[in-house]
Amino acid sequence: MCRRMSDDVELSKRNLGRLSVGITPSAMNSAFSGVLARLSEKDPSVQITVTTGTAPQLCEQLENYAIDLAVIEGSCCTDGFSEVMLDTDHLSVVVPPDSKYAARGVITVDELRCEPLIMKPADSGTRRLFRAGIEGAGISPEKFSVIMEVGALDTIIRLVAGHYGLSVLSNKACAEAAAAGEITTVPLQGINMSRTIRLVYRKKRDCRELLGAIQRSYDAAMRECRASSD
Repeated sequence: MCRRMSDDVELSKRNLGRLSVGITPSAMNSAFSGVLARLSEKDPSVQITVTTGTAPQLCEQLENYAIDLAVIEGSCCTDGFSEVMLDTDHLSVVVPPDSKYAARGVITVDELRCEPLIMKPADSGTRRLFRAGIEGAGISPEKFSVIMEVGALDTIIRLVAGHYGLSVLSNKACAEAAAAGEITTVPLQGINMSRTIRLVYRKKRDCRELLGAIQRSYDAAMRECRASSD
């Protein structure tokens, strides 16, 4: 597997000199970070810069040539872009590992409405997806008690682990903390909060070999993550 990933990185080098990648905070999980690290380690002459932002911000930066590639949840609705689906993800409710919801393995909407919530900012993709899922079920987001908005994932996890409140986060983004036993993720009963993670690039740039290399390396890294958690 490692040899195949090295071959993929070698293939991608022919397309790289400098690469600027924009990534949403939720998409910046350990697997994708590792893919970028391999590209950089294989050839130090490849200069990779990474910026973070919301999906609309990154789509605007891509359109203005500020970045070469965007990794976002959802899609950029622009004719000048092409997209490749990298993965799928869904939101889960994040709870302390010793909570009654962790023991039961699920939480209902009515129960979540009674809990203090520590959420990502209102303009984040995670928050928008939560709002869309709730509204799609005919429930007003105003019914939930958001006591704090925090942009940093690690801070939210520490607050949830400290019993300050619950949160709703990307399942993949907090998978490492869940595997370490810091928090537990449970589904929100009856609410669909799924989304795609996509690589977006300008149509005028030929990124096919690079995107293929990234996709294969990402898939291999995710298989390793799943195997280590079994």
